[in-house]
Amino acid sequence: MTKMDTRFQIFTLSKEESNCPLVPQLIELGIELYQLFGKTKGTEITMSMPYGKRVLINTSDTVINHLSRSDFIEIVDYDPVRNILLFIGQKQPHEMTPIHWIIHNAKPEIASLVFIREKTNSIQFPKTISQTVQEEGTVFEMAKIVLKILQNKPVIHIQERGVLITGNSIAKVKETIHQYMGRNQ
Repeated sequence: MTKMDTRFQIFTLSKEESNCPLVPQLIELGIELYQLFGKTKGTEITMSMPYGKRVLINTSDTVINHLSRSDFIEIVDYDPVRNILLFIGQKQPHEMTPIHWIIHNAKPEIASLVFIREKTNSIQFPKTISQTVQEEGTVFEMAKIVLKILQNKPVIHIQERGVLITGNSIAKVKETIHQYMGRNQ
């Protein structure tokens, strides 16, 4: 199996800072996630929420416990066939941004999504709520696999990449994380 090709073309529509009212909620979530996972060297956390037809997501070079509005971009559109991403923001999108956009657009009931990339593979969720997959192919092919799993499981381990946790709200994502991870940290 081949690893997922995460290269995509990006076009910045505007360099303005996001005024999205959801930014404070994601900043608060980032602080909580830092307490659970961010202290481990090499851990990277990406969070997103839909906002109208856009997706709000933190960028690739953020310090999760010191986020500001400039650390977020708004994804305006993504074309999975041509692998082109249009966004508003000051920084570059994270490589998992297309997956976040596809999930939010295909499954509107998912209002919050967290991706935790960690080097130690210590994040474990019960098989009743999670499934493990290997990353492979294009972003679009990987998104199809993820979407199929999300029909039955809210947590996906993407081998050699990290853990994707979904919920119908930030509160649900926090509940899932705290229920299975908070007590083990």
